[in-house]
Amino acid sequence: MASIPSISTTSTALLCVDLQACYYQPPITELFPHLESVVTKVLDHCRKSGLNVVHVRQEDRRSLSPWLDWWDQLHPEQVGDLGVPIPLDCAEHRRGEQVFIKNTFDGFLRTGLHDYLRMKKVKTLVVMGLITRACVLNTVMSAFNHGYQVLVLSDGCGDRDRKVHTDILATYNGYNCVVLEADTFMGLEVRKESS
Repeated sequence: MASIPSISTTSTALLCVDLQACYYQPPITELFPHLESVVTKVLDHCRKSGLNVVHVRQEDRRSLSPWLDWWDQLHPEQVGDLGVPIPLDCAEHRRGEQVFIKNTFDGFLRTGLHDYLRMKKVKTLVVMGLITRACVLNTVMSAFNHGYQVLVLSDGCGDRDRKVHTDILATYNGYNCVVLEADTFMGLEVRKESS
């Protein structure tokens, strides 16, 4: 297993990607029935530990999401099935937690997320969210390309196909991120540092 970077209150942030009601629908709810309880536990742990918590949420708008026309051709059964930035109850942001709205699969593209994380001096991102093959993967790739050390919580993510989810995480684990379960992450020591 690749080495896990140290977790500290000043240089680590939890990044919640598209934990939204419009995405946590069948078949994801059936394939990943424990996702909401995992999200609740991880958020509680990070908040109590003093880690930065950041949210990105998808809002699909034809005027801002140029990929939608091609998406509609590729997925005619989903025409009109647009992302609405309403979080799952378990993933509501709290006062002081930054929320970024994105119009693409990439949490960094035209959102201000990178500038915010740089201002906070974040070096390590812990990622959980929906959907593994889409916005989670794109955001992880972009985080890596921006120079972050990325940890992905396997049971804090979900996809419409369990094999796709498993294969993606296995492919990138140790390549440009480290994949681990939420309980393993929550068992790591959090260094308390003042900024």
